[in-house]
Amino acid sequence: MSHIELLPKWNVHHIWWERRDYTSKLDKAFRNATENKIAVPMRNHKHLHAMLLPPPKPSRQQMFDLLDILEDTTVDEQMNRLWALDKTAEYFGQLAVQDEVDFHRHDYMKNHFISQIGYLTMHEVTLSQ
Repeated sequence: MSHIELLPKWNVHHIWWERRDYTSKLDKAFRNATENKIAVPMRNHKHLHAMLLPPPKPSRQQMFDLLDILEDTTVDEQMNRLWALDKTAEYFGQLAVQDEVDFHRHDYMKNHFISQIGYLTMHEVTLSQ
């Protein structure tokens, strides 16, 4: 089992939350896949969760598709710390183009992951107390 080594005042952000929504064996494996976790400054993490609702839970097929895509990502692409968010946003963007019925849901999910990238690339957030 791999783990993420953290700097002081950093913690782990699961790009798929709330934990309580991921109950099956597949759900847990998907949510806790190393690719779906990112080390972040605690303040940015708290700010992200204060500003964004959880992303809609993906379907079983989408979980399988995303795990395959993330597994097949080249080492060069993985050099970007937020590569899994990029790939996930790209995946839902492609679904939005292909599926007129669920266009709005897929487009929302694409934009949600782009928003996560925005919060996680900010300089460390200073929140007033």
